Amino acid sequence: MSRDRSSKRTKGDNFALLPRQLIYHPAVSTLTGTAFRVLVLLASQHTGHNNGALGLTHKQAVAGGISTKASLYNALRELQRRQIIEITFPSSKIPSRPTMYALSWFPRSNTQFSSATVVPSHGYKDWVGARKKRRYKKCTSGVSKIEPMAAWRA
Repeated sequence: MSRDRSSKRTKGDNFALLPRQLIYHPAVSTLTGTAFRVLVLLASQHTGHNNGALGLTHKQAVAGGISTKASLYNALRELQRRQIIEITFPSSKIPSRPTMYALSWFPRSNTQFSSATVVPSHGYKDWVGARKKRRYKKCTSGVSKIEPMAAWRA
């Protein structure tokens, strides 16, 4: 006699699948807090067969803890620059729909907004971070511009 285990499962719950390789990559580990939150909100919409049809409206972002449109759009731009997400379909006013995105670590699905791909792009792996600016000019002579503290006391 077998038991019916299907009644114990919850239906409709999605989760954000972020692989460890992605999380520890510099393109993701150096994201701003808002950009990481947007990434989690987009990844939580992925069901396994809708990559390329992931959209995020301002109302959804507010429910996810992002207060302003400017911070939402800046975060989306940051994710695009780092090639973590890719635009698959532009937004439109009639009919009203947000810009559609695909997660770069999953292959694209065949949806109304994107065509299927077999291999994920993994575009974030090509990202090289911006170089940090130096505070002081590099000293070309052999003498340091900053004197040691011992010289001040003498």
